[in-house]
Amino acid sequence: MPPSGVEPPAHQGSASPSSEERVLAAASHLLLFMGVWVIGPLVIYFWQKDRSRFVAFHAVQATLTALAMIAVSMLGLVGYLVFVVAGVALGAAGAPVAAGIVMVAAVVAVMLLALLPSLLALWAAWRAYHGERYAIPIIGRVAGRLIEEHSATPSTRAAGAQGSTGDRP
Repeated sequence: MPPSGVEPPAHQGSASPSSEERVLAAASHLLLFMGVWVIGPLVIYFWQKDRSRFVAFHAVQATLTALAMIAVSMLGLVGYLVFVVAGVALGAAGAPVAAGIVMVAAVVAVMLLALLPSLLALWAAWRAYHGERYAIPIIGRVAGRLIEEHSATPSTRAAGAQGSTGDRP
């Protein structure tokens, strides 16, 4: 059984991903650092979705990572503002040491919130470049489900939908 967070290569049983596929998969993750957070991976996904499940998986995963980074950034901003207000209130109340601790805690928390998804994206890019279908925890499972849903044929989807509705005439 593979270690946690790692799925078998997308081309198990056949040739491993080509160098072009590996570069595109890695680029999907690296585009997060070039200012095209969601757009870049989506372009790669729509360009490659019918050509390579390996690239499509990494592009969807990178898109979901970007969306998660945006959400975490917004939550981090709100949390940071709360900590700053608390620090100012503590400082005004005559507790400068407590205020300093609160302010430092806010900065550290925001830095960790920003650093973790970035490190995960870099690690995913590295693994993709080496031909592995690395799944970022939680995000990778969602991306895998989305790819499976997309790759199902219309007849398979219709049969699944019909089976889930019961015995309707």
